[in-house]
Amino acid sequence: MCLESFACVPSAWCVFLGDRCFVPLSHRSSYSDAYHLYGIAMLDLGRRDEALAFTRRAVEMTPTDANFHNSLGEVLRRNGTADDVAEAAVVFRKSLQLDPTSASVANNLGA
Repeated sequence: MCLESFACVPSAWCVFLGDRCFVPLSHRSSYSDAYHLYGIAMLDLGRRDEALAFTRRAVEMTPTDANFHNSLGEVLRRNGTADDVAEAAVVFRKSLQLDPTSASVANNLGA
């Protein structure tokens, strides 16, 4: 399946959302925004392990982005284990430190 005029990839590499094929970033990109968005898409699909891996990678690549930290915290919180929930609180606090005006982070912290 061709995703771009210059890039045809095996469908085994694709993640399908509806009728659209997205190529996992391990095969295509190193951009932190793309990792972040892919992580969110995986979370929406209920693929939490992948969501966690991709949102962690986005944070590693761009550690000053409050939104990336917020998304990582959301993934951790939805995983639901006690350790993940505790780590989510730490990540949310880091996000709020990076952007003290973020209403969504304050909401995630219960403020």
